[in-house]
Amino acid sequence: MVRNIALLEEQTILSENMKETPRNEIFARPFEAIITSIKGKEGMYHLRGHVIFDGEELPFRGVAFGRFGGHNVSVGFLKNTVKRLKQKGLTEEEIQNFEVAAQVKILQGEMAIERKGRNRI
Repeated sequence: MVRNIALLEEQTILSENMKETPRNEIFARPFEAIITSIKGKEGMYHLRGHVIFDGEELPFRGVAFGRFGGHNVSVGFLKNTVKRLKQKGLTEEEIQNFEVAAQVKILQGEMAIERKGRNRI
């Protein structure tokens, strides 16, 4: 419970900072965000997708929700994605900034939606 509150407070701070900081200052390297699966109802949805970065598809998972206080998105890279980004020379801070930039991109609708298989978008 305490961890969840700390994460919520951190997300609130990130969300407030995103309003003031342009995405290209958060993570300046080019990438595309692609959503491949959305499941959920009543304002809370689980997302799956990937970013295309340096020609490689790197998966993420996240949640999107919106009702009280507006819309929000939280995206997290999978452990293998973080490992591959470190192999590409990104630091922990750059990876965290990359996640934030992906969240902003999705929140602002700057993503592609891809249909794949059954129960996919």
